[in-house]
Amino acid sequence: MPKLSSPTPRSVATNDADTLTGKINEIKAMKTPQLKALWQELYFREAPVMHSNLLKMRLIWRVQEIMKGGLSQRASDELTSLRRRLRRGRIAEKTPQESLPLGTRLSREYDGEPHEALVVREGFEYRGEIYTSLTKVAKVITGTAWSGPAFFGLKKATQNKNKEEKKDGPNNRKSSK
Repeated sequence: MPKLSSPTPRSVATNDADTLTGKINEIKAMKTPQLKALWQELYFREAPVMHSNLLKMRLIWRVQEIMKGGLSQRASDELTSLRRRLRRGRIAEKTPQESLPLGTRLSREYDGEPHEALVVREGFEYRGEIYTSLTKVAKVITGTAWSGPAFFGLKKATQNKNKEEKKDGPNNRKSSK
């Protein structure tokens, strides 16, 4: 079995689909010792203990990454955010900042005055100040603790209704008669 030529800046520059396909086919045909050697070559460390099929998939991904480029900045940011939420035990939901595109303007009138928050990379900009959460913006506006997503109308009606029912209790619902 011929040794897979290590992707070099020259092979990356050609970026030829046939070259990539050839390298992928070479990896698919490799035995475990060859996979481990290639891993060492591409990752500069010893291969982890895993099934050869997993090694092949990771090596194929690495060759594609070298030849075609890695993750986009957006995907990298999303993974960083996911890692943070995992550490905090909050994997279920994205924060409003994570789910809203940069540049989104959130507006709301409160006490007869218009208020606008802008989604920025650092969080939310409100009247020239940066806040890390919408809840902090809502507190500045209202002077009381208030859910920022609820204040700006980002929560779905069913979520708000369910919270009201929990607060009032299922037997304390107002009659529609």
